[in-house]
Amino acid sequence: MSKPEKQNFRKAKYFLERCGYEADRSFFGSEDGEAILYRRRETEDWHFLCHLDPLFVEIEDIEGYVKEAMEDIQ
Repeated sequence: MSKPEKQNFRKAKYFLERCGYEADRSFFGSEDGEAILYRRRETEDWHFLCHLDPLFVEIEDIEGYVKEAMEDIQ
């Protein structure tokens, strides 16, 4: 994972944690690449948020992106 990907992952994770969720990097080494999964604290079900691909690095408004992605899922 590149430095900009790590920075954006940390921003997304921090935002999710402030909103009562846990976040995790998953699928390391898979064909589709790493992804961010999240779940509400003290629940069992993880949800896919996004892949950590080159487009993820270009996102400037991580909080807005995470909010929009979560709305699409729910």
